[in-house]
Order: sequence, then structure tokens, then C-alpha cells
Amino acid sequence: MSRFKFFDSRQLAELHGRNRADAPNPITSEDLAEFLRNPHFWQKMMADQLALEGQALHKWMQGVYDDLFKGTHFIIEVPPPPVLTAKQRQSLQKYAFRLFFVPPIRQDEYPPSFIPPVWEHFLDTEKIDFHPLSGRWVAVEVIPKPDYLDPYHYPNDKLSEDLGIKTRFGISWDRVNSARSFLLKTALLTGFPRRSVRLPTAEEWCFLSNLFHWLNAHRDEKLPNLWNSKGWEWVENSYDVNDVSLIIGDCHRELSFTVNALKRFDTLGSVAFRVLCPL
Repeated sequence: MSRFKFFDSRQLAELHGRNRADAPNPITSEDLAEFLRNPHFWQKMMADQLALEGQALHKWMQGVYDDLFKGTHFIIEVPPPPVLTAKQRQSLQKYAFRLFFVPPIRQDEYPPSFIPPVWEHFLDTEKIDFHPLSGRWVAVEVIPKPDYLDPYHYPNDKLSEDLGIKTRFGISWDRVNSARSFLLKTALLTGFPRRSVRLPTAEEWCFLSNLFHWLNAHRDEKLPNLWNSKGWEWVENSYDVNDVSLIIGDCHRELSFTVNALKRFDTLGSVAFRVLCPL
């Protein structure tokens, strides 16, 4: 019987991660001896580490919203972030996902520095299936959004590689969401809940694009500028009828970003997608 019989699959994954040659805090022979003498030590150590990481993320996110809404009557109370499994945590780095809390605010409650989307430039707003922000932590891809004419497409796109696609452009909404879809495969690859992995809503996309822009300017982050490219991305929202969904992101006539609609079976070469998962 293996001497690691006391470890479950999550703990073994953590052990393997720390034992890589390039790991920042590799496990030592003394650590291993202690783990084998007392398998509960490993579980407690990991729980303590995850608690500290969660507290740091919570403090950072709360500080962001305290600054963003300073001088307004809004107070955003950020709940503690969810505890992720080992597979989910590994997927954040491998597939360029990050965790953010999206507060339950309306567009007219945006922070003063945020730019609202242009819903009405191409569309009748009465026909849009709006999805108000619900106030959830989400894991969202933060892979850069390229120009659709860029021959390199989405850079360092490990998720597409593992999904077996050469480019995200020219893929229909139906194909992304089909029964054997990229979203289901993404859930299997990342360990995120199958029923939760989806395209962002237009409201989430708009809020996060503003948040990324603010964080780049005020927190020295390196998040993607979702406004600054001639390309679109699919979102969840329907428009008018069930076989039409919204696309978002093209910088039309120097506006920040605009919203349009497209048949779900269309494979327009300028339309791609990114993945989001509420947690």
C-alpha cells in the first residue's frame, strides 16, 4: 500500500505542486517526514494557507470598492471569496482566470470614473434581455482581447489549445453553448461547476471592462483593455428573439464600446468569446 494512503486527491495535487523544481516554496524531506507522521498536519497547513490567501483577496477587493465609491452614498460590502479546490486554483494560473467580486449595482450607479456602454447605437433597448448584476464572486478569463485582424489572435491561449481550437474568432454562439460545447469542456478542464460556466452577460462584461481599466490605472495591474480593439465577443443576453444574442466590444466611431446583436448560428470572423463562472 502506498505510504501516501492518508492523502486525498486534493492534498496530493498540492503536494505535487509544491514539489516541482520551480516551486517557490518546495517541500523538503523534513516536511515530508512530518506529513507522514501526522497526515492531519498537511490538511491544517493547507487550510491555514487558503484562509490567509482568501483574507488577502477579500481585503484587496474591499479596498478597491472603498476607493471607487469614495465620495458617493454607495457602500459596497464585499463578502469573503469562495474557497477553491486545488484543481480550480491551478486553473486560474494555467488558463488566465482571476477572481473578482461583481457588486449588485445598476448602470446608473456606476462609479463616477466608469464609462457606460452604448446600448442604443445599434439596438432597440426594449428588445434586450437585460441581466442585472447579482452580486457574486466570479472567475473570469483575463486573456487580452486582440484585434480580429491580428494574425496571432488571442495570445498565450492555453484554454483554446486544450479545447482543440486554433482561434476563438469565427465561432458561433450555438457552438460555444451546444450540448458538447466548449463551456462544458472548460468546466471539465478547470474544475469549475458545470452548470455555472458560461459566457459573461453584457452587464458583467461592461462592469468588468471598466473595473479592469480602473485597476490598470490605479493599482498598476496588467489586465486586458476590452475596449481597445476592433473585435467583438459573444455575451449571454438574448435580443428580441431566441436565436439572436448580443455581441459587445467593438470601438465604433471612438465610442468606448458598443453593443450589437447577431444570429446565434453566425460565424463572423470578428466575433470571439471569453468564459466566466459565478462562484
